[in-house]
Amino acid sequence: MLSGIGPKDHLEELGIPVKVDLPVGKNLQDKYGALVGPFIVNPGTSFVLDRDINFRTLREWQLYGTGPIQSSRIEACNTFSSSYAKRDGYAYFQDIHTYFLAWSIDSRFKQALSQAFNVNEKILKNYIGKAKGFDSFFQMTTLNYPFGSGEMRLKDRNPHSQPLLDPKYLQHPRDVEVLVEAIKFSVNLVENTTSFQEINAKLIPIPLPGCEVHVYRSDSYWECFGRHLTITAYKYCATTPIGKDRSDPRAVVDSKLRVFGTKGLRIVDASVLENKLIPAYHVTMEAVAELASAFILNDWKI
Repeated sequence: MLSGIGPKDHLEELGIPVKVDLPVGKNLQDKYGALVGPFIVNPGTSFVLDRDINFRTLREWQLYGTGPIQSSRIEACNTFSSSYAKRDGYAYFQDIHTYFLAWSIDSRFKQALSQAFNVNEKILKNYIGKAKGFDSFFQMTTLNYPFGSGEMRLKDRNPHSQPLLDPKYLQHPRDVEVLVEAIKFSVNLVENTTSFQEINAKLIPIPLPGCEVHVYRSDSYWECFGRHLTITAYKYCATTPIGKDRSDPRAVVDSKLRVFGTKGLRIVDASVLENKLIPAYHVTMEAVAELASAFILNDWKI
């Protein structure tokens, strides 16, 4: 956009000469959801930083590759199709993805939550902080294919300024309904399965601050919970999506990643993918990069 390729009205508003009028930034998508937890478990069954990182465990990892240090703290994942996907005839459409984060509460973890996800200080202190001193874990429950989309805009003409991102999380009613179902599934998985009950796993039994007006564990409560603990999985994409031609009101590049209305300019990153169609994972981008290399080699007859 700084070079003049983007939405005409926005560029003119900032005094940037318009070279090509394209909907750059108009379709920002992300994989996001809610941080569900903390779930309290038996002592010694999760990870506590101050207890589990010491000379002995470091030596165990160096010698044998075992022990608590070997784990990334993402211990497992699950995916499933929501009732909404099944209702619409997409039973194979796994629109919910959950990560299990085995990390108990300590001061550094609270700081990490604040920095990475901008979790409210009141929630950190009066809700998540209540699990300090216990073995616990979280579930990062996300929407694989959100229906809503946001927008990326320029702050000003300065190339060193950060862009303005408005992801518009949970503004589409379908996304709200699916996230509520996902949160309920995550809680039920922990509290009503044999494996988790063997370690006495349960959600911390207090209402989330800010959601006390709702009946505890009702759908409206879980919606409030999801809105207060909304987090990103950092899968931003779709600000310059692929399309057939310029008649597509959302498209910026063609099927060979060439920017419409330009010569010699391609985009090869997650912005060309729509999360509604394909997740913007690292492996996905490796495939896009391989395709782009093949396109360039073919165009130059190399």
